[in-house]
Amino acid sequence: MRLFAAVPIEIEDKMKIKRFADSVAESGVTGNYIDPVNYHVTLAYIGETDMPEIAFRTVSTFDFFKFTSTIDLFCNFDRTLWVGPEEHGLLYRLVRLTANKMCCAGFEIENRPIVPHITICKNAELPKRYREPFLLPFKLMVSKVSIMNSIDTGSGVKYEELFSIDLK
Repeated sequence: MRLFAAVPIEIEDKMKIKRFADSVAESGVTGNYIDPVNYHVTLAYIGETDMPEIAFRTVSTFDFFKFTSTIDLFCNFDRTLWVGPEEHGLLYRLVRLTANKMCCAGFEIENRPIVPHITICKNAELPKRYREPFLLPFKLMVSKVSIMNSIDTGSGVKYEELFSIDLK
């Protein structure tokens, strides 16, 4: 299993993100747009493991509370387009907590800083005359942390929630 910890996104917020992704596509950007079913905020890449129950137990120890984070940033990093929070607030703290707890549980977490984000397009190609669409900021409710399995279907990636906890 190829696991990662993530914040699942409510359907209303997925639709807001999808509308923005559609406006990006309408501006002439081509690429592999992510199916809204797969929208999530990655907290930590756990990697290949045959011991998902350790990840489940680790997440179960989280002592974190529900909060909202303002999604107000649109970025292009290495041809990957994403939206995320501009401030270094609670979502960043949850990323650090997740990475620390997974490391303590024995997982080798990737040694690169994770910026909390929601990927909307991979392998993006921007037109020569590109006008960046406006992202209307919105509040994202962070109320749950999930352990997800990344499944290569041959025609793309599918994410399956294996375990989750509700934040306090």
